[in-house]
Amino acid sequence: PPTLLFPNSLHILVLKLAHMGGREVTMKIGSKLALLMLGVGAIIVVQLMMTVVANFAQQKEISELELQVQLASLSTQLIHAVQVERGATVGFVTSGGERGQDKMMAARAKTDQLNQPVLSLLEHFSGVGVGTKQSEAIGAIKQLSKNLSELRSRVDAKSIKGGDWTDASTALISSMMPVLAISTSFDDVGASLRSFYLLTELKEFAGQERAIGNGTINANKFLSND
Repeated sequence: PPTLLFPNSLHILVLKLAHMGGREVTMKIGSKLALLMLGVGAIIVVQLMMTVVANFAQQKEISELELQVQLASLSTQLIHAVQVERGATVGFVTSGGERGQDKMMAARAKTDQLNQPVLSLLEHFSGVGVGTKQSEAIGAIKQLSKNLSELRSRVDAKSIKGGDWTDASTALISSMMPVLAISTSFDDVGASLRSFYLLTELKEFAGQERAIGNGTINANKFLSND
């Protein structure tokens, strides 16, 4: 038989076949591992992309929030200046122009001084997502100088009464207040901003009372729009 004639050759052939079969099995396992690694790699890449997108979106919101907070901060100072001007002017008006002119002119100068930085910031505020009320408040701030100028001319001409001035200036302040109504998905920051907004509203109510009281004392009678 051939096996007897060529025992070494057959042995070598069997070993070669076994070796080839082992390589085939090994390649199959390697292919599976490669596919598995590709799948895991794909998942990692997708997760990294999602993280990058989420971080980018968060960073964008932080940038927008920072701009809105900066606007709110400057606007609060401007609102306070108008509140002070309201109180000083009503004293001047109800006294018939005899008292408080220096305080009124100083208050006007402060309002004008603070108005310019806010207007400059608004020039860079386009494209930032804001709510309807906040957008309307931004429009009111842009018109503040014009509206105040008209009211001031009536004050200087002594053609406006204390009650009318108080109502008109209060309306201007109220129209600017919603600029503080900043919305954010950051819960802690949002809670602080809402508290600040409510505190500013409370301050405005106190300011209205102070203005009416100042006018009443100077006029020696309660203010009336009649």
